[in-house]
Amino acid sequence: MDKNGTTRKCRVLYTDSKYGVQIITSSIVGNVNMGSTDFNASRASYNNAITTLNNEANKYLNTTYASSARSVGSVPNNPNYDAAGMFTSEYGYMGGYNGTFKNEDSNYATDYNKMKELNIQGTGQYYWMASRHIISEPNTTYFTIRVVDSNGTLVHYNLCDVLKNGNTVANPPSFGFRPIFTLKPEVKITGGDGKTAGTAYTLGI
Repeated sequence: MDKNGTTRKCRVLYTDSKYGVQIITSSIVGNVNMGSTDFNASRASYNNAITTLNNEANKYLNTTYASSARSVGSVPNNPNYDAAGMFTSEYGYMGGYNGTFKNEDSNYATDYNKMKELNIQGTGQYYWMASRHIISEPNTTYFTIRVVDSNGTLVHYNLCDVLKNGNTVANPPSFGFRPIFTLKPEVKITGGDGKTAGTAYTLGI
């Protein structure tokens, strides 16, 4: 049960000494709007994506059972990690924007690879990962946030584009969201065997 009293089906993602016991919702819990039709606002949304998505996770944190919450795609043992630095392009048309966008990162990799190992990355819906990606080409540079599509494939969606002709584009996409919770050490399995939806683990203290 989450902070708001809604029962959530979850899957165990990690059970080790490095990350503790972390569980992820089996499906999305809602949608999160990112970006804007205003370029400067969309750039701010891109730069603040990790914080925005982790803050969203905390809206579901039930402190009776979990010690913390984070967005899928953040670093499992350091969710607010954001040391990517600022982006500088090799292309001249980006000159006025160099140093104003945060660089891409590989934060997503640990969660995504673990979900693939467990075959739980696909939910039938698109959802955000707390990780940035940049595509810089001779005519356009795209500043994107990583997304998992409905089939479980890692993709990305651009919040901001800077074009060679000096124009800019801003996008306000909305995709699903999956929080991850770190269970408290005192939480125990009180029922179920975790093998099927009908015999899912139940937790208690």
